[in-house]
Amino acid sequence: MKYEKLKNFSSEEFKRFTGIKLTTFQTLVKIVENLFFNKKKKSGRPSNLTIED
Repeated sequence: MKYEKLKNFSSEEFKRFTGIKLTTFQTLVKIVENLFFNKKKKSGRPSNLTIED
């Protein structure tokens, strides 16, 4: 399931579906964004998925 559908869930439903709390997920996304944007860009095809997905 894509994040666009999951972000409309309540925090209890989000945890039931993913196994982690919504606040934990948002913290993980921030960490991954920092790592992703600080990394060297490689040539090639861009990803079709967002960081959240």
